[in-house]
Amino acid sequence: MSIKAQIEEISKSQEPDVAKQVNYVNVLEALRFNEVEPLHEFVSAVLHIPYGTSTSRDILTQFLTRLQKQAPSVSFETDMLKFMLAEIEPLLSSFEAIDIAIRNRLVYIYEQAEDNIAASQVLEVALSRSERRVLTNDEQFEWYIRIVRNRLEAEDATIAEQYLSKAALIRHRAKNATSESLTHFRLSQARIMDSNRRFLEAARKYYEVSVISEIQIDDDDRLACLAAAVKCIILTPAGPLRTQVLRLLYNDDRSRLLSDFDILEKVYMERLLLPAEVEAFGKELAQHQIAELPDGITVLTRAVFDHNLLSVSRIYNNISFTELSKILALDKAKVETYSAKMILQGRLKAVIDQVDDIIYFTSSESTTVKLAQWEYRVERMCSQMEDIVSDIQKKALVR
Repeated sequence: MSIKAQIEEISKSQEPDVAKQVNYVNVLEALRFNEVEPLHEFVSAVLHIPYGTSTSRDILTQFLTRLQKQAPSVSFETDMLKFMLAEIEPLLSSFEAIDIAIRNRLVYIYEQAEDNIAASQVLEVALSRSERRVLTNDEQFEWYIRIVRNRLEAEDATIAEQYLSKAALIRHRAKNATSESLTHFRLSQARIMDSNRRFLEAARKYYEVSVISEIQIDDDDRLACLAAAVKCIILTPAGPLRTQVLRLLYNDDRSRLLSDFDILEKVYMERLLLPAEVEAFGKELAQHQIAELPDGITVLTRAVFDHNLLSVSRIYNNISFTELSKILALDKAKVETYSAKMILQGRLKAVIDQVDDIIYFTSSESTTVKLAQWEYRVERMCSQMEDIVSDIQKKALVR
């Protein structure tokens, strides 16, 4: 007797539902999980048990468990899961929970195989259906984050950003979202900012993940986030906003454990970066971080130019563009253009004498020195306040 006939015979019998359930399980246990056709036949027959949706769900749940344990290969299990999704499609309203279980397993398999696009698409298709009802806000949030992670692994920041926005919209409703999902939500924000070359924002977000105490994350992962923040801040165009974050990173004791600490220190201290140092740093960067800009130079080259020009401004009162281009190892015309842009943007205090081909720096005092002076004034004020409080307390005791 065929498997379909066995299922139909059980469903038509006059036995109690409990007895029928046992008989369905007996058919399931007799299956060999290395033969495709019998398994297909079983799934199709169980899905169409008359007035037995609840029973069908229970049997299919057991089927999935056995498939995972007994499938002869990952490809065999994958094909069977895809077949089940296709069979459930017309009956989705009755078998949505099974559909979700299948998709979660299929996504796991694709992720293990590093087929991130396929993993993402399995979830995207499911979330695109308007009739989707079973997913809670927490589960939906976690699916969005899982899509974002897979798209980022596939270097598809565009779609990743779309789903991150969707996750952000329901974040406040996901009251019981896992710590892992919340961690990846923040980390994905940083990675997308990084991919879009919003390096200053990315550095802040990476650093936030590295220090935040509300989430569970290993020390090694926190250090990796700190390292990512350092890379992003070095790639950020020079300016006051960058200086604030740069100071935060440099003063974090953990930064001294990073391989990039030497270059971080030179950037913080406003020292010239040498070509060999820049080359070594560039080898550690992702593709988008060394991509070529419309004007023909890379993101890294532009960031180093900005930094080194500010460093030169701390050393020289004025310098010819011919000499400056030699120091910065960049074409003279580009040096003039970029210098003018930095002046217009308020990131460099200088004036250009086009007649004599000289740039005059109007402020040689370093930002680091200014910050140190500011810190000293604050410390002095605090010390004076402590003295005043101490005097008041002494006078109160005398009385």
